[in-house]
Amino acid sequence: MDNEEILDESFFADGKVFTKGHIIWAAVLGGPLAIAYMFSSNFKVFKQQNMMLRAWLVAFSIYLGVIYLSSVFPLLENLPSIFYTLAFAFISNRFFMIYQAFFADDHISKGGSTQSGFTVFLFILFGFIATIGLVFGFMYLMDPEGLNLIWEEVNGV
Repeated sequence: MDNEEILDESFFADGKVFTKGHIIWAAVLGGPLAIAYMFSSNFKVFKQQNMMLRAWLVAFSIYLGVIYLSSVFPLLENLPSIFYTLAFAFISNRFFMIYQAFFADDHISKGGSTQSGFTVFLFILFGFIATIGLVFGFMYLMDPEGLNLIWEEVNGV
């Protein structure tokens, strides 16, 4: 009996994964960019490189679609921001359950580890900052003078 027959490669779990809870917290506090990174990182650990790019494309598409639709339709503009937060949380939970829950559970059951709370916090923080930057960039593209007026009002000029 060869050692290769006894030891299966899948027995050893490499890498750290983001759990469902991590992704939900990223949806609530970090925005779609943090979610995209977490999904992409998980796909890398699960050796599904073709899905890594798709995670980023889906996140950007949803994010840009929400921003565009809220600027075009006045009804969506008046929705409270908690609606968008809950929508991102629901969508990310659904995607996780469909595409990653089995692999994450399998990874953890084989002795694989999860990302630390500090790492999750950092990616949520970076996602939040990037989301704010993208919102202000979009506002500038839509109305450069309006953003300048907001800036002057905040700075008391």
